Amino acid sequence: PEVPAGYELVGKVPGDYTMTADGHQTITVHLVHQMNTDSESKTVTRIINVHTPHDGTKVVKQTAELTRDVTTDQVTGNKTYGDWTTSQWKAYTPEAIPGYTPSINEVPNVNIDGNSKNQMVDVTYTADAQKVEIVYVDDINGDAVVKTDQIAGKTDETVKLTPDVPAGYELVGKVPGDYMMTAGGHHTITVHLVHQMK
Repeated sequence: PEVPAGYELVGKVPGDYTMTADGHQTITVHLVHQMNTDSESKTVTRIINVHTPHDGTKVVKQTAELTRDVTTDQVTGNKTYGDWTTSQWKAYTPEAIPGYTPSINEVPNVNIDGNSKNQMVDVTYTADAQKVEIVYVDDINGDAVVKTDQIAGKTDETVKLTPDVPAGYELVGKVPGDYMMTAGGHHTITVHLVHQMK
């Protein structure tokens, strides 16, 4: 028998047939639709933009590859879809930068399935609070501390230093006008004083 395109035989058809005197003879050939199975794939992507304070934006790209079976009926063209496979985006820990706190300590791992969408995550850094202590010492009296002042700032911020000289004293040497806050935590500037003489 000549099987129509897109079909295939069910069972066997006799190869030979003997005509009889009964007149019209009918042979029924059973067919089923041919089904072709292929696979298709898709990529689900997470972009992590790490906005560093000194080195610009670093882009971390994470991809998850998913596949599924697609079965096509060769007669009707109808497609039947299988389930997508699963995958995972791994957890990502932003770089530790001294003096700064990241907005996200860890971008978590995520299980990916057929319903998952592309994502974009931004990680920013905030400068930590810093302080500088100005210690005024009496050079005449064995560097005895006369008083202390504190100036608050943030990492990498430049602050103005304006010495507040106590009454009866005068500066020895110069005090820097600007001071860059660094990630070291507590900073100390010693200001040397001598007694005013009149």
